[in-house]
Formats: sequence, C-alpha cells, structure tokens
Amino acid sequence: MILESVVREVRTAVSCDCAVVIRFDESSKSGCVMACAGDLHDEISKQTTVEFTGDAVAEVAALGEESSYLPDLEHDDGEMSGWLSSHGLRSAYRVPVSVEGAVNAVVIAVSATPRAFSQAQLSILNALSPHIAAAVRNARLYEELRISYEKLG
Repeated sequence: MILESVVREVRTAVSCDCAVVIRFDESSKSGCVMACAGDLHDEISKQTTVEFTGDAVAEVAALGEESSYLPDLEHDDGEMSGWLSSHGLRSAYRVPVSVEGAVNAVVIAVSATPRAFSQAQLSILNALSPHIAAAVRNARLYEELRISYEKLG
C-alpha cells in the first residue's frame, strides 16, 4: 500500500529506527497506527489501535502546523512520549499531518538514541509532510470505499 511505502521512505530518508503514522479520532480519544516501518514494526503494528486518555490527541492538535522535536523522551511527560518510551525509544520528531484543513494524524520518526536527529534530517521530514498528508488522505478514502462496497454486497 502507498502509506507503507511512504513510511519506509521516511525511515530511509532520515535514518531513524522506526517511522510511524498515527491517525487520531478525537471523538473516541484513540489513535490508529496506519503504517509503521522499522525495527519495531512487529511490536507496534500489533497495537493497531492505541488508546489515549485524550492528552495525545490534544498534543497533536496543539502542534497545529508546527513540527516538534523531542530530543529525550524520558524527560517529556506527554502521553505520546510515554507510549513511545514504553517501546524503548528515546527521541522523536513529530510532524502533524493536515488533511482537509484539520490536523488529524502525525508522522513520527523515532530513535532508540537520545538527541538522534540533525537539523538536516528534520528538514527532510518537514519537506515530506505534504506527501504524507496526501497518502493519509488516500488511505482514508480507500478505507471508506472498501466499507461502502462491503455494505453493498
């Protein structure tokens, strides 16, 4: 699928241990792992739906169009940081994904090493953000179409 290819490219482009795209559903306060590539693929992919108390959804919404670098997850008390830390990860770069005018997903490049990302890597990820948004939108549309076909037949 296209989104899996995109996260593989993100992982390669920024040389991270893992790249993840999570779509958030504000009404249910949960996140859905849409794609994952990297060392933790099996562990994170098994956790297709990630339950949050709502703080992680608010974290992403608060990002607006701004990316955020978390150089050491052990010193960040955010809910998403805690979830990433529980998988042995130490640093992350989050890029909000805006689809149809609303931030409802985030792409996260993560590393098991603190302060793992350079400014050049962060710039690459920011440049890929519009392409990731298009892939997220297409994946959502494909899923809606699949569900509609199932209802018909």
